Amino acid sequence: MRRAVLLLVCASSVGCGSDDGSGSDSSSAAQTVTCEWLMGDNCWRTSVNAFAQCASDQRGTFDAERKVCTTPDGGVIRFATSVPHDVDFDYLWDFTIESQGMSCGTYKALPNDSGASLSTPGGEVRSESGGSGQVFVCPDGSRFTLPIDQAFSCLFSLPGIAWSEAAALSVSLTGADDGQLFSCGDPE
Repeated sequence: MRRAVLLLVCASSVGCGSDDGSGSDSSSAAQTVTCEWLMGDNCWRTSVNAFAQCASDQRGTFDAERKVCTTPDGGVIRFATSVPHDVDFDYLWDFTIESQGMSCGTYKALPNDSGASLSTPGGEVRSESGGSGQVFVCPDGSRFTLPIDQAFSCLFSLPGIAWSEAAALSVSLTGADDGQLFSCGDPE
């Protein structure tokens, strides 16, 4: 079985910093937080928990192109690009989950390992890697930053995506209570 976890933290200034092209750090107007905030009730955890609760807990089946996975109970996962048979760290995750015809939300990895966004009916939450640490942008617009030295203390609690490939591709989001989203296999 192959397992992978991509945590959204930047350990050096290469590929990190401004996401708006201005050269300014995206954490400039953010409230500084600690690992306790990250492990407590926060906007990322709340959004991921709601996303996961909406998703089907039944194993689904990919279509021939591996762009859509359907579950027996009416769940649908739609991918922006085909999911490779052997997913690696270069795959840019971008998918929408539906349940019984209603959208649970959309997860998108940001380019260059710079973070991720999760849009749910409750709004969009972002986790962005900046030169000074991990920045969280909540649906209400509030911003929080976890300094880089703190981020290493709670590395395995940081937002990210995890997947394993055995009989099926199983995908979870980290930094939440139960981020298990889906399991999809090829048609038999």
